[in-house]
Amino acid sequence: MYAGFWRRVAAAILDLMILVVPLVTLGIVVALVTGPKSKATLAADLSALVVFWLYFAVMECSSKQATLGKIAFGIRVVDLRGNRVSFLRASARFFAKIFSALSLALGFLLAAVTRRKQALHDMVASCLLVKNHVEASDLREAGYAHPMSGGGIVTLMVAALCVPLAAAGIAVGIPYYQDYVVRRILEDVVRAGRSAASDVTVYMIRHKRPPRTLEEAQAAPPLPHVREAAIGPDGSIVLTLAVHRLEGKRIVLVPAKAPAGNIVWSCTTDSIPPRLLPPACRR
Repeated sequence: MYAGFWRRVAAAILDLMILVVPLVTLGIVVALVTGPKSKATLAADLSALVVFWLYFAVMECSSKQATLGKIAFGIRVVDLRGNRVSFLRASARFFAKIFSALSLALGFLLAAVTRRKQALHDMVASCLLVKNHVEASDLREAGYAHPMSGGGIVTLMVAALCVPLAAAGIAVGIPYYQDYVVRRILEDVVRAGRSAASDVTVYMIRHKRPPRTLEEAQAAPPLPHVREAAIGPDGSIVLTLAVHRLEGKRIVLVPAKAPAGNIVWSCTTDSIPPRLLPPACRR
């Protein structure tokens, strides 16, 4: 009785082929002649929108109740009681497709799962897509669908707009959270490295030379996120990371003698993005 999802998709593709090819060709020609930012190009773009609107709205409220694509695949647009739709209702259905698209196309996919095969824009405009042989009496026998209330329509549109906002939030939030986790790990690594540096400082002051290993200086063992901890010839503490996205990168704590005879430590890194590093290690 109701037009299936794939039949609707096929009809939509045919309609787009009928409209897009000539309109895009015209837009390209106008842009080449007048420039991509000219008033003529803007007028051509607006004209294309008007052509799309009139094509769908006029044909769906006509006696055929269908666009050329829908005619080819044997489906037509009716209201909830199986009657021919008005131009205003057909226009509302066309512009409601904006919300179906803004919901990351989930509004279109509703036609595959709803009882009466309605997409979001069909629900908003109180329309159905049925096969050509279906009559109003068939819909009456099956039970009429109830039109959505004004509040329901507004809620549905707001929900459709929330989908891309939520997707954008997730797209931004996941990398930010991943960076946050890495920053916390590197803070722990540098903290452990500075603790080891204190022990190495004591050893260097006492023995007048750097230790050969951290164990020789009785320094704390490295953290689980450190694949290897080594002492350089100058006493530098080289921490090789075992961290996702930074595997094999190094944080190096470099000793230097202060004027008072003390040893101060500076932090250098092996091409680690500054945003991930503790402030003391940023350059």
